[in-house]
Amino acid sequence: MQTIRSLCPLVDHPSGIDAICIISAECRSAQEAEQLAADIEANADPRKWICVEAESKIVDFSGDTVILIMTSADLAEQLHSGFTAAVAE
Repeated sequence: MQTIRSLCPLVDHPSGIDAICIISAECRSAQEAEQLAADIEANADPRKWICVEAESKIVDFSGDTVILIMTSADLAEQLHSGFTAAVAE
């Protein structure tokens, strides 16, 4: 069982014609983060909205932090780059 220390839905809605969902979760350990990332990858549905579908789904983790990004391909890559840079600091 994963223990999530904090869950932060940063954005979760269709905006105009684009779907966007960004969620960050802080786990109790890197092992739990790795397992949670795998669970999210297997179960997050980019078609969760009725009227739109996210073009890209990225699930990543660093240390004890997991991020889920579902949106357009270009924006997803930009957001993922920001996550990667932030956790590298």
